[in-house]
Amino acid sequence: MKRLSLLGRALLVYAVAVVLRFRNVREVLVGDRVLFGFDDSYYHLRRVYLTLQHFPKVPSFDYYLNFPTGAVITWPPGFDLLVSFVCWIAGLGHPSPHRLEATAALLIPFLGGLTAVVVLLLGEEIFGRARWEAMAAAILFAFLPAQQAISTVGRLDHHVLEMTIFGTVVLFFLRALRDDPGSRFSFWGGLALAGGTFCWTGSFLYGGFLMMFAIAQMILDRLHGRTESSAGRSALRVLFWGMLLLVPLVLISPGVGRTSFTYVLLSWYQPALLAVATFLLPAISEMIFARGRRLAALRASGGALSTGILIAAGGWFLIQGSGGIDFITRRDPLWQLIVELTPAWKLPPGQLVSYFSSLHYPAPLVAFLLARFVIRDRFHDVRLNALLALFLFTAVLGAQEARFLNYFAVPFCLALMWTFRRGLTALTRGVKTRTMRLSA
Repeated sequence: MKRLSLLGRALLVYAVAVVLRFRNVREVLVGDRVLFGFDDSYYHLRRVYLTLQHFPKVPSFDYYLNFPTGAVITWPPGFDLLVSFVCWIAGLGHPSPHRLEATAALLIPFLGGLTAVVVLLLGEEIFGRARWEAMAAAILFAFLPAQQAISTVGRLDHHVLEMTIFGTVVLFFLRALRDDPGSRFSFWGGLALAGGTFCWTGSFLYGGFLMMFAIAQMILDRLHGRTESSAGRSALRVLFWGMLLLVPLVLISPGVGRTSFTYVLLSWYQPALLAVATFLLPAISEMIFARGRRLAALRASGGALSTGILIAAGGWFLIQGSGGIDFITRRDPLWQLIVELTPAWKLPPGQLVSYFSSLHYPAPLVAFLLARFVIRDRFHDVRLNALLALFLFTAVLGAQEARFLNYFAVPFCLALMWTFRRGLTALTRGVKTRTMRLSA
């Protein structure tokens, strides 16, 4: 019954989210034409065209880039391959140009609506099954402009999948904390991590979030007298599966990525960093939770040595794969050419409200109340700790790059509903207390 009820709630949220994202369909499908709104959408459409001409091979070089000499296509093939496959099915193996364009344009709201379902599932994992605040957070997210801006009809871009994938990784990580027979949930989290990197190379940063959160949770568990940390084990398994499943995706990727080590392409750079993160967790765990009077110092020193070696290797990978320290520190002039790097705090107030909604004003209060509760609870509830970490992590991303505000919308909606429920509970308790005093 619970499964049926959860399925019903998920379908309701998904239906609402998809309908809202179809609001611009008449502006895109005009007569026998399909009008995409942005230049990135047209380039993804071109790549889908080229893929269907040689299906299922995705092109790795295009003369339209850096015309007329051409250039290597830097985006990984996952997203365009997915769109090409759906168009191929819709056209029964031979889609006409118009059917291809219409299918690609109409597919985006269906992909974007999945993020609202992920919000629902995250809420039920953090707050408990069938809690009204999880449903309210998902519906609120469906209405927020932040994610609608990248998931309406015709917004053909891989950004529509990013937070769905990130949320799925976090969801299975949290689910594996409770029960993970045979690494089943960790496997699905790792699969989401690998599949996300196959669509957008920056998705390996989701593994970085898991690693940082697990390390912080292990340290907090040790400081508060807990002898072990389930967060470290769960994160290790997700990262391991992500690294392992990403290797064949690198091998089958078109172009020179399989023989390269660079952040620009899907290459061995991403699996190498995931491998470092995977082995770093047990090394740090040895330092934190070393047991035994005689062997504790030896195990801790061994863990410290392994940690130092892995951190050095990770730093070397970052420098080698990115092209130098100047690029990592954003002093390279190339950063100025990336138009998506507009910080949220540089946007005019009216534009920020229209992009995210006026609900962003109480965000500092929500963060304060959630952090206050987590600290008073001595960081015992790992799920609320993860919500707070995700809130702060995505807020920093959004502050540095405005397009990541759609990431921030997910933990914001969850934290806002949690705060609202806590306020209602406190208000109800206060009313009951006052009523009892008056009756006495």
